[in-house]
Amino acid sequence: MKRAFTLIELLVVIAIIAILAALLFPVFASAKRAAKTTKTVSNLSQLGKGIALYALDSDDRPPMVTEGRNGVDLYDGWVRNRSFESYAAGVFEPQNGSLFPYVKSKDIYRSELDRDAQKSGNSFAMNGCLSEWPPAPRRVILKPFTANQNPSQMMLLAEETLGDGSGGGTNDGFFHPLVDVLAENHAGKTAMVFVDGHAGTVFVEGNYPKYVDASETPCWPSDPFLTGN
Repeated sequence: MKRAFTLIELLVVIAIIAILAALLFPVFASAKRAAKTTKTVSNLSQLGKGIALYALDSDDRPPMVTEGRNGVDLYDGWVRNRSFESYAAGVFEPQNGSLFPYVKSKDIYRSELDRDAQKSGNSFAMNGCLSEWPPAPRRVILKPFTANQNPSQMMLLAEETLGDGSGGGTNDGFFHPLVDVLAENHAGKTAMVFVDGHAGTVFVEGNYPKYVDASETPCWPSDPFLTGN
């Protein structure tokens, strides 16, 4: 005759399963997040390589970037920006950007942890400190790659978020050194690719001069876009 489980035994088994689930679910969530971080860093690495190839074909110049409201719907930015709102993610068309012949997958332009990525089409912003001074308000021309004094520390592209603290994605694909904000999608870190091509995650808080300016001296002495933008 088979012995049936008692109610107490069933409750003990259920309790053990609940305890195991409580222990394992955070581990699974952490592993999933780590995988998304790895994918985002890989995407940035590929974009960095694409920009380097573009520069080889363009007299050492990276692709231009369009900035703000005046840069909407222009074809010659590294990604084409179809809309701009100060506190909303933009709408981008990577396939119509100047970088797309070098990086021909729209998925690579997205961060795995950007909540707006599927709608916006792009999660990353180009460092405004790479621009000629003063930058034009529509089409921003970047300095030659070889003009950068600290390429291993200088941000090329990174995840940008909205300045209102809402956590949304980049609004124009251009990182304004004085007002824009880097996302902290990876436990206080942002994914970033540097001018020399290496990519990884770096802590954001307190490190803007280190990675954006790549100098103790701000790269922009003033805001060139205070009017008309």
